[in-house]
Amino acid sequence: MIDRKFFRSHRLSYSIHYGNFNERLFICHRCDNPSCVNPEHLFCGTHTDNMRDMVKKGRENPPRQYGKNNPNHKLTKREVEQIRNIDYLSQRKIATLFGVSQNHIKDIIKNRYWKVSVV
Repeated sequence: MIDRKFFRSHRLSYSIHYGNFNERLFICHRCDNPSCVNPEHLFCGTHTDNMRDMVKKGRENPPRQYGKNNPNHKLTKREVEQIRNIDYLSQRKIATLFGVSQNHIKDIIKNRYWKVSVV
């Protein structure tokens, strides 16, 4: 804390070594270590600069995938259709039959997962 104001250590390090900077800008890390304060690893940039750096280094998260596109899916399209057609069992019993959680069954029935394409 300096003059009753808190600073993140990497921002303070950048300021000490390179002088004042626009506080709306990011202090980015070339080394991708958020706790690093080495001034040689720091650079000033916009949010867009920071995102471009992330993509260039291959650190972005892939978009979330649902249904058959999710590599970890447990159910097939046919099983999902069966689940949606069962109206005589509780969601808990359906979940037990298919080896998934009751919440997953609820989300399938409400089209949150395995969304039905409208033709």
